[in-house]
Amino acid sequence: MIKVLAKANRTAEVLVYGPIGEDWYGNGVTAKQFRDDLKAAGELDEIVVRINSPGGEVFDGIAIYNELRAHKARKVVQVDGYAASIATVIAMAADEIVLGTGTAMMIHGPSTFAWGPADTMRQTADRLDKVAVGMVDAYASFNKTLAREDIEALMSGGDHWYTAAEAIKAGFATRMAEEQEPTDSTEATAAFKKAFAQVREQFSAPSLRIAAQLNPPALAVIPAVPATPKEESVMTPEQIEAAKAAARVEALQAEAVRVNEIRALFGPHGVQHLGLMAECVGDQACTADMASKKLLAALAQAATPTAGPTHNVLDQRDKFIAGASNAILARIEPGKGGEKLQAGNEYAGMGLKALIRAALRNAGVAGADRLDGSALAAKLFASHSSSDFPYLLANTAAKLLRASYANAPTTWQQWAPTMSVSDFKQHSIVSLSAFSDLATKAEGAEYTQGTLSEYRETIQASTKGRYIGLTREMVVNDDLGAFTRLASALGWAAANSVDKAVYAYVEANGTLSDGGALFNSTAVSTTGGHANLASANAAVTVSSIAIGEAAMAAQADPSRATVLGLRPRFLVVPYGKKQIAWEVLNSPTDVASSNSAKRNYAASLGLELVAAPNLTGTTAWYLFADKNTPCIEVAFLDGQQTPYIEEDVEFMTDEMRMKVRLDFGVAATEWRTGFKNAGA
Repeated sequence: MIKVLAKANRTAEVLVYGPIGEDWYGNGVTAKQFRDDLKAAGELDEIVVRINSPGGEVFDGIAIYNELRAHKARKVVQVDGYAASIATVIAMAADEIVLGTGTAMMIHGPSTFAWGPADTMRQTADRLDKVAVGMVDAYASFNKTLAREDIEALMSGGDHWYTAAEAIKAGFATRMAEEQEPTDSTEATAAFKKAFAQVREQFSAPSLRIAAQLNPPALAVIPAVPATPKEESVMTPEQIEAAKAAARVEALQAEAVRVNEIRALFGPHGVQHLGLMAECVGDQACTADMASKKLLAALAQAATPTAGPTHNVLDQRDKFIAGASNAILARIEPGKGGEKLQAGNEYAGMGLKALIRAALRNAGVAGADRLDGSALAAKLFASHSSSDFPYLLANTAAKLLRASYANAPTTWQQWAPTMSVSDFKQHSIVSLSAFSDLATKAEGAEYTQGTLSEYRETIQASTKGRYIGLTREMVVNDDLGAFTRLASALGWAAANSVDKAVYAYVEANGTLSDGGALFNSTAVSTTGGHANLASANAAVTVSSIAIGEAAMAAQADPSRATVLGLRPRFLVVPYGKKQIAWEVLNSPTDVASSNSAKRNYAASLGLELVAAPNLTGTTAWYLFADKNTPCIEVAFLDGQQTPYIEEDVEFMTDEMRMKVRLDFGVAATEWRTGFKNAGA
């Protein structure tokens, strides 16, 4: 689990309890979850990371390490139970590492499971060596006691368990918690080492995804450590440490029994359920009875429990996703997100079912080529966490969605600028008229301060989203086209949502901070008066545009002592008025004048015409100033203007879902830079 607890004085406490990376059932501490939760804590001066973890997925751990390392806050890591494998690398991102009483650390090189010929084994070993280099870099960045070559020797020499005292002495930690002096009781250290040597397989989760053996040996039950007889009423520090060690060995003895029982359950079922076995063994709260129920559920989902070879798919995953995605996109027009088919693409022409079978084969699912219809759909949804197919769909859907989003016929971007906000709170926007001019500074006098609070509007982002799903029915019907059409449609919908929101805000004519409607004809000398709404409704003509231009040019600062000299830059009209507006702006003569020789004044203004389909009114039209002096702005969370996509499987509905969200908000920045005519 991971939990960020916000505290006073810009401090956060982060709990990293459990395996690193996502396990078989979606649990564990992932890099994405860590980043998102830490980011949600806001600005911080200090981060306290409390660790009790066996390690896990190496690249999630490296990502968490770099996320912490890059954070500007002071970092303190406190080991509450133990930090093993990649969890110790995370600890190295700290400015200070503090060990609690009875805690331990374990350092070793990365490991993984591979199946195949000698070349595959050599490639796997080479990859592990490269991963080890990055881990050594992390250890060396903190440890100033050991030389780099000594750390490299540790990484290649199996598991190295340290008591608190040994970890501090070796340079992998700073001090004991509560300023305790680390004891070095020979009896306590010996008991710890004996226990660690016998149960290290249970507490050293693999640094790469599922590392296990087909028929692992049973774990020997640890004999109880004889209690040290008390000769005095008060125990010495050495006796206290020995008693703590004995208690920990007793707990490890119970853990050994639990692990033996779980392994005995999974032993007859071969490699097919090693991932589930690793998840059950790694979860100390999982009893043998609970593991038995999980195994029975997994067996029920599979047609026939089969022990067979697994495949090393670290390279195959990227190849499959890239090739299959290209094959899907090659069927779509280039302007709509399609791609040119790559030469030699082995997935060219495959339908939905064929691609699913390929993904299941890559995941080592036995008999994938024989599956069809409902059986194929059932196996896909049951194997989603190990199959690459969800990643393929997410990759393909994201490309289609973003292409459709970028090509959607929206118009708000032509005249309304964007801004970035860091959260979902209200953010103040300083208006154009906050400073109308600079104040005179007399010789030797101080500069005068401007006041902004009276001239601010606010903007706030919110979340909009939808999801699309690959259903069981689509799989049975081999309907890949339905999914790609949905992805494109959702991208268009995301873009259109922003467009609709902008024009809905304009037409709502809401109340601003001064109490006046965005567009009103009340004189500016009256509270809330904006004088930016035509007093008489008129169609788009040369003369009505000139009236709007004059109204904008007359706008002044709040003191009404300085004219701002605003000029219109955009003419925004309903789509049904596009033709007449274009003629008014582009004709060499005034089309409304009886004098055919009268030159067209509106053509001299250089206005850009925006015909907006999402303006629901059929007559009202608007003038807006340049985007550098905006009337309306659109705020995106973290400046992210393209939709965000995530994939998941809904167990109860047999649906592989792709969720899309976009975080944005719309607000008026300055009423003086806009003008409205209700039209005719």
